[in-house]
Amino acid sequence: MLIPGSRFTSEITDTTVLGTGYVSVDSLAVFVRGAVAGDVCTFEICEVKRNYAVAECRELITPSVHRCAVDCPVFPECGGCVHRGITPEYESNIKFSAVSEAFRRASLADVPISKMMTVGSAIGRYRNKAVYHFNEERDCGFYSSRTRRVIPGSAEHCRCVPEIFSDIVLESAQYMKVYREIEPEELMLRISTSGEISAALTVRYGCCDGYAEHIRSRFPSIIGVSVRVSGRNYDTVSGKEYITSELLGLNFRISPEAFFQVNYEGAELLLKTIISASDKFGVKRGVDLYCGTGVIGIALAAAMPQAEFIGVEQNSSAVSDAVCNAELCGVGNIGFLCGDAAKLIPQGDCDLAVVDPPRRGLSPKALNELSALSPENLIYVSCNPQTLARDLARLTEAGYCIGGTQPINMFPRTEHVETIVLLQNRNM
Repeated sequence: MLIPGSRFTSEITDTTVLGTGYVSVDSLAVFVRGAVAGDVCTFEICEVKRNYAVAECRELITPSVHRCAVDCPVFPECGGCVHRGITPEYESNIKFSAVSEAFRRASLADVPISKMMTVGSAIGRYRNKAVYHFNEERDCGFYSSRTRRVIPGSAEHCRCVPEIFSDIVLESAQYMKVYREIEPEELMLRISTSGEISAALTVRYGCCDGYAEHIRSRFPSIIGVSVRVSGRNYDTVSGKEYITSELLGLNFRISPEAFFQVNYEGAELLLKTIISASDKFGVKRGVDLYCGTGVIGIALAAAMPQAEFIGVEQNSSAVSDAVCNAELCGVGNIGFLCGDAAKLIPQGDCDLAVVDPPRRGLSPKALNELSALSPENLIYVSCNPQTLARDLARLTEAGYCIGGTQPINMFPRTEHVETIVLLQNRNM
């Protein structure tokens, strides 16, 4: 009988995309933290739910062949990386299986899925953005998994971010401990493809001019410092308000609050895959729905100068950024509209639509807008296999057929996987 505190010894049969081992005990699914498929281990039941149980690995008897040396002293406490203790090859297999299983559960088991594409920096310092938190003692680092407790040493040991981030965080924490005129909450760092860094500080109160001057004097690569009081917008207190990064030969400005892929190499792979797929459609008029700062639409417009593109976004500040990015890139065959796509673009007025929604996927309203727009071809970019599969099932019911699926491991060592899906409108 499974009760909290009971122990079992068994071989772990699978590994989930969240990084837990899986085994069945008394016909109940048990997710074992700290275990990997192929491990023979003793685990202790921590929680018992109606349909599953959660356990902790207490003794590793025979390690799995999928394990590898861990190069981070705060793994797995941090929780940012869940696959750092397994080989990159096995990580790719797990993520591919996550996409396949999500499709199967949505009755899309017959949809062909291409082999997982992995960026070259499979384990390295690929993140161009990181958010660090301050505790009451003004230490600064990452939260422990599922808590709001800052892990000592997490800032200097992270293997996913540039090394200079660690130096900046440590210097910032030291400054906050000496100068008490600021009550800091978090520090967000971004780095451009050329090495420019922006620092964005969130505080409860305090004048941050002294901090901005100090941190920029210590790190000349920091070209701007922005500050916000909790719940407000960022204000630039020193230097530039944004950094500029290059993707596929195009320059994009990135402000503190702008969404941008955290892996430049992965972002280029994503854009190349989207452009390659779009080339097959003979696009004359395309729409980048929910376009944010316009990266995908601008890249498509630059690659297809014979076509016209429109970016649609409800956030007015993001639209302003998109317009600036198009000008910065010298791309003239794309315009941007602020509002609902269904109200702004006539039905059947485009032969390609691209959507890249947040993790929660497309809302019913967004799906209705897509149905009203009725593009001949659709490219869906997703960072969540579960909501992707759910939305694809709805789109197939609305008359679309799936022409191809390409998963990309853009966020190595984490639980996340990006997926690109091509769809064609059967009603056209």
